[in-house]
Amino acid sequence: MNKSRLDTDLHVARYEYESGWVVAVDLLELAIDTEYVTVDYLEEEAVIGIDTPTLKTEIDLTLPEQEAEHRFNNGVLVIKNAT
Repeated sequence: MNKSRLDTDLHVARYEYESGWVVAVDLLELAIDTEYVTVDYLEEEAVIGIDTPTLKTEIDLTLPEQEAEHRFNNGVLVIKNAT
């Protein structure tokens, strides 16, 4: 069974600092490996794609600015300014 809709709301936190910003998306509840998660950037938006054998969905997040980079940390997707 493929699902295209999440049954849960993901926790998204946004932090602003003098030196930049961070957006954190808690993917731990989905219990998926990060190899199934892609992040693409389109202007000031992060497009998070999840493509597992049982879940195929896309999440769009508005970012404070265009330049961004990401990493995964214990099931949390961390997106931050790339400066």
